[in-house]
Amino acid sequence: MARSNDFVPKETIEAGTLTLIADYGRRYGVTVQLPVPVEEIIEAHLGLTFDFADLPRMLNVPNVLGGTWFRSREVKIDESLDPDVFPDRLGRYRFTVAHEIGHWELHRHRYLSAEGQAAMFAGGDHPVICRSNDKSQLEWQADSFAGYLLMPKDMVFAQWEAMHGSLDPYIAVDEIADLKAR
Repeated sequence: MARSNDFVPKETIEAGTLTLIADYGRRYGVTVQLPVPVEEIIEAHLGLTFDFADLPRMLNVPNVLGGTWFRSREVKIDESLDPDVFPDRLGRYRFTVAHEIGHWELHRHRYLSAEGQAAMFAGGDHPVICRSNDKSQLEWQADSFAGYLLMPKDMVFAQWEAMHGSLDPYIAVDEIADLKAR
């Protein structure tokens, strides 16, 4: 099982997301563009089962947004994030899916190793549970992975340049003044 001192540098996390995106693009013969197709990556490319569930009730743990069951290759997202039912939660939903991909990519070897399996409770496949208020190192790593996966630097810069004609920053002086006035 992963320990709190299993540090993964940001550069390694970012490189892992770029490799995943490139592998997905090569496998399916597509050029990946924004928004990154996280649902397709999790199901088709990684071969994980993906579904919604009432996770706080199912796990008897409050504030659960997602969970990854490594041995059974399952990812569940809390039904409160279902974008078909709650379209205003689309961003949170996509981040949670990307976060669970991060756990799979960064942490599965630790949980599937003989040492990790021995540390798990006997007789069941216990998930990595992701709560909105958990700031552990493993959660930070999965959060970082999600950010890099959803917003690859080169794609974001290309999108910015396409929208604004250059990579120059936009300083929202008028918008800030309007907000201050309100």
